[in-house]
Amino acid sequence: MPQGTIDVNALIVGDWSEILFTFSGSNYYLGNCPEGELSVGREYYKHQGTQLPRRTDAVFLISTSMTFSGMLEEVHERNARFALGKDPTDNESYVYIGGAETPQYGSLVGRRYRPGDGALVEFKIYKGLVVSEFKMGSTNEAVKVPLEVDALDDQSGDYGGSAEGPLGYLYIPNET
Repeated sequence: MPQGTIDVNALIVGDWSEILFTFSGSNYYLGNCPEGELSVGREYYKHQGTQLPRRTDAVFLISTSMTFSGMLEEVHERNARFALGKDPTDNESYVYIGGAETPQYGSLVGRRYRPGDGALVEFKIYKGLVVSEFKMGSTNEAVKVPLEVDALDDQSGDYGGSAEGPLGYLYIPNET
């Protein structure tokens, strides 16, 4: 047991050890994602009043974003298809590049566990689009390929979103 005054149940350590992609009703386990990072952004418009000295008199939220990026560690045919933005259900070893393609949308879930209490920490992008550039380099370690998925508006609920949460969610449980 760690010593000191820190609450070990508040620490989140390690990689996103489970990355799952749901496409056309089927779940695909993509594996571990070292250096994975979930980003949630907000952009505001700040209106300045007309009196001097000028002050901000109104603030409006104009956009929100949600993105997951990291490095896929398990590079097999299905993960390569996914990272290239292709249909992961194809079973061919050849992945053809450059043809006319329609975007492949699906849901992305990332999971990790708090070491102190084993509680699940999870995020979900309801309607995601792979936007990463595919790169496969050389190394003396496991070859990794970049993965970046942007959340798109799913107010219609086709992928699980709603008007209150059209992009996705982040679940971090209360302290135990």
